Amino acid sequence: MALVAVNFSEGERRIQRLMNPSLREMDNPTAPTLTHQAAFALNNFPLIALGALDSQNRPWTTLLGGSPPLAQPLGDSLVGVQAKVNAESDPVIEALFDGKQRQEKGQVTRDDAPGKMIGGLPINLDTRKRVKVFGRLVARKLLQDTEDERVGNVQLFFNVEQSLGNCPKYLNSKQIVPATPSPHVVSTGSILSPEARELIQKSDLFFISSSNSTTDMDTNHRGGPPGFVRITQSKDSETATIVYPEYSGNRLYQTLGNLQSTPRAGICFPDFETGDVLYLTGITETLAGAAAAAVLPRSNLAVRITVTASRFVRQGLSFRGIPGERSPYNPPVRPLASESSVSATLANLGPAGVQAGVDSNSATLTAAELLAPTIGRFTFSLDRPALIQPGQWVALDFSEELDIGYSHMRDDEPQSLNDDFVRTFTVSSAPRLILPSPSHSDSTSPSPAASPVNVAPSTTFTITVRLIPNGPATSFLFKHIPRSPGRRSALRPLSLPVRGFGGSFSLLPITSPHSPPQQHPPPTSKSTSNNIIPFVAAGVGITPLLGQLSALEASTHSANPPRQHNTNTAVHLFWTLRRADAPFARALLRAWRHDPAAQRVWGRVALFLTGGADAAGTDDAAVVQELEALGAAIVTRRMAREDLLGGASGRDGDGSGINGGSRWFVCAGRGFREEVRAWLEAEGCEVVSEEFDF
Repeated sequence: MALVAVNFSEGERRIQRLMNPSLREMDNPTAPTLTHQAAFALNNFPLIALGALDSQNRPWTTLLGGSPPLAQPLGDSLVGVQAKVNAESDPVIEALFDGKQRQEKGQVTRDDAPGKMIGGLPINLDTRKRVKVFGRLVARKLLQDTEDERVGNVQLFFNVEQSLGNCPKYLNSKQIVPATPSPHVVSTGSILSPEARELIQKSDLFFISSSNSTTDMDTNHRGGPPGFVRITQSKDSETATIVYPEYSGNRLYQTLGNLQSTPRAGICFPDFETGDVLYLTGITETLAGAAAAAVLPRSNLAVRITVTASRFVRQGLSFRGIPGERSPYNPPVRPLASESSVSATLANLGPAGVQAGVDSNSATLTAAELLAPTIGRFTFSLDRPALIQPGQWVALDFSEELDIGYSHMRDDEPQSLNDDFVRTFTVSSAPRLILPSPSHSDSTSPSPAASPVNVAPSTTFTITVRLIPNGPATSFLFKHIPRSPGRRSALRPLSLPVRGFGGSFSLLPITSPHSPPQQHPPPTSKSTSNNIIPFVAAGVGITPLLGQLSALEASTHSANPPRQHNTNTAVHLFWTLRRADAPFARALLRAWRHDPAAQRVWGRVALFLTGGADAAGTDDAAVVQELEALGAAIVTRRMAREDLLGGASGRDGDGSGINGGSRWFVCAGRGFREEVRAWLEAEGCEVVSEEFDF
C-alpha cells in the first residue's frame, strides 16, 4: 500500500519562509506510520518523553525511564508503553487520565476515536539517538502501588500516525539507571521557586511539547551547555519568564511551526542526579532576527516562555543519569543582554550590525607582529573616526571571511554551526586625548587621585590577541602576521566590519565631546592609600591597562593646582602569565622603560610565570633574566591570595602591602577572576571587573 505524504503545516511553512526566504520548498521527511527505526527505538531506548494536552488544552511534558523496553510495537502502528510513574503529581499522567485515575482502580479504559493526542520521543542519551513519534490514545491503565499510592505503573496504548528520526546534535551523553520514585510536590504556580530556578540554571537539556491546535503534537529535546536556558523573572514578579536559543537544526521547524499556530509549550526539566523534576507550561513568543538578538545577543532565533503554571517535584523520576560527554555542537552560554555589558552593547546593534544612529564602519589591517608564540599584536585603521574610550573593546565581524553557509551537521567543525563569527577584543592602544579641564571635580573619580580626561575620535586602534587552539577568528588573524618582520609588503590585505565599541572597564572617568563624564562611586573610605591603583591581570588580561596608562598620566598631571599631589599615583600590577609567553612581558617592559606614561607602573610589577621552563623557548633563561633587570619581581608559581594582600612588590614598597578597603581592578578569565574576587571581597576590598566572556 502506498504511503500518503505528511504535509508541512501552515505554521511550519511560515517559520521556514521567515528564517530561510531563499530556500526552495522542502519535502517533509516525516513518515505517516511507525518506521522500523522508530520501532527499534521504542523497544530499546531507556527513556521516553511524552507530551499531552490537559483539560484547558495546555501542553505538558514528562519523562519516563528505567530499563528498556519501556515501549513496544504491538503490530501495525500500535504501540504500548509500560513504566513506573509518579501517579500523584505528574501533569501528563493526570492529563491522559482526565484526573480520574484514582477512581479507575487499575481497570483498562478504552478511548473513542480519534483519541487523545500523544507526542513521544524515545531517546538514548548514552548513544545520542532519538526518534519522534506522534499518535492517538487507544487505551490506558494505571495501577497504583500498594505500598506508596503516590507511585504507579502505567500502561498506555496508542496508534502512531507519524515518526521521524532526529540527529544527535546537542544531545549530552548520560547513562540511565532505574530508580524508585518517591514524589513530593515542593512548589506550584506561575512563579518559579528557588529550587526550580536552581534546576533550570544547571540544566543542560529539557524536553518540550507543542501542538498544532488539536490536530497534531510534537515532543522533542533541546540541549546545550549548562545554563543555556536563561531566567528573566525578577524577585517581585508575579510570573516567571524563561528564554532559550534555538540552535541551528534541520530547518524543518516542527516545534516552532506549532508555536506559530498555537503559542503554548509544555516543558520538563529533569535532574538526573537527584531525580527531582520541574514541569511547566506557558505562553510562547518566537523571536527572530533582531528581536532575538535584542534579548539573547548572538542569537538569530529564540523562544521566550511566560510561565502560567509549574510543579517542582522532589524525587519524581523513576531513573537517574550518570553524566558523560557533552555534545561538541554546544555553543557557549549566551547571557541575556541584561546580564552582560558586552551583551547589552551588542544587543543594541541593528540588522546591519551597527549601533543605532551610527554609520557603518570597517577596519583595515595595517600592521601585525608576533610578540610571543601565541600572542600577536594587530593594528587597524578605521574608515570613519570613532570614539574609543580607555578600557573599551571592539567587536569585529569575521563572517564574510569565515562563514561557509548552512550545514545540517559538520563533525569536523561542530562549533561553526552556531557561530556568528563576531569577536570582541580589548583595545590595547591609547586613545586620542584632550587635556583635562581644570574645572573637573574630584567627586566622580573611580580611582584614587584621578581626574577626568577628554577623549577625541580615533582613526586607528590596536588589539593584542592570544591564539586560541581551533579558534577560527584568532587563527585567521595570525595567518596575517608576515613571516618576515618589518616587511610591510608582506602584509596580507584584510578589512573587517566593525560591529561597535563598548565596555567601561576604566581606571578613571572619561568624557568626550558628545557624552557627559562617566559617574563612578568614590573609593571606599577604608582605602589604605590615595595613590595606589592595584591591577590583577591574567595573560592578555593586561590589555585594558595598556590603553589607559597615557590617560592616567594626563589625568594626574592635570593643570589644576589643587591636584598637584596626584603626580605620585602608581599602578601596582599583579600579572600571571604562562612562562612560554614571557617574551610578551619582555616586549612590554622594554617599551615601558622609555615611556613617561609607563612610569606609573614601572618597578611595580609582580610577574607570576606558570608552566615549566621546558615548555618555554630556548632563550627562556635570558628572557627571565632581562625581565628582572627591567624591574619585574619574578615568581615562578601560581598567584596566591597572600601575594595580593600580604605585601606589595616594587621599588617603593615598604612591606605593608595592599590591604582591605582598596579598590582593585581585575581582568582575567571567569574561573581565576572569581577566585581573585573572593579573596579580595573577603577582606573588604571593592573589585572592579567587566564580563569579557561573551
